[in-house]
Parts: sequence; structure tokens; C-alpha cells
Amino acid sequence: MSEILEMWKRHENEIDQLRKRCKHLKKDIIIKKDHSCVGRGSIYPSIHVICTNCGTKKIMFRQSEKEYKIKPLKTLKHQRGIQDQRLGCYVKWDWELKK
Repeated sequence: MSEILEMWKRHENEIDQLRKRCKHLKKDIIIKKDHSCVGRGSIYPSIHVICTNCGTKKIMFRQSEKEYKIKPLKTLKHQRGIQDQRLGCYVKWDWELKK
């Protein structure tokens, strides 16, 4: 295997280990709105709950007025009241981790 492939493999293993041991403390979690889904099947922006320590994220799509009024919690587990939630996602860009 080439050296660069070995480096990438080590890097991916280190990221996986960080995500497994991260406790997702509330001080590390941020909540952001993403307006890119508006007009593409949703009238409300989606909510991204991101752990800035390990890069794990949850995406919640709100489809009704009732769901829109629910305040998002700083947790990466399933939140009651919102039906469409994508759990176990990961950030792709550095700007997503900025507070």
C-alpha cells in the first residue's frame, strides 16, 4: 500500500476512535438552521445539531406547524415530536464546526 493510503487509513481510524469516546457535552453542541431544503419539499428550514468536538451531527426536518414550534434540544439522540430525523451523520465542511 502507498504511504498516502496508509496515512488516510490511520487518520480515519483516529476519527472513528474519537467519535466512539466522545461524550457530546452540551458546551460542545451547536444548533444551526439550514435553509437549503426550503422549496424542495419543505416549507421550514432543517435543523442541524452538531458536536463541534467530534463532528457528529443530527438533521431534523420539520414538516408541520406543530413540529416547527418544538424547540430543538442539544442532544444527538432522537428528539420526541419531530418525525423525520437523520441520526449518526457527520460534518463534511470545516465551517460547520465553527461556533
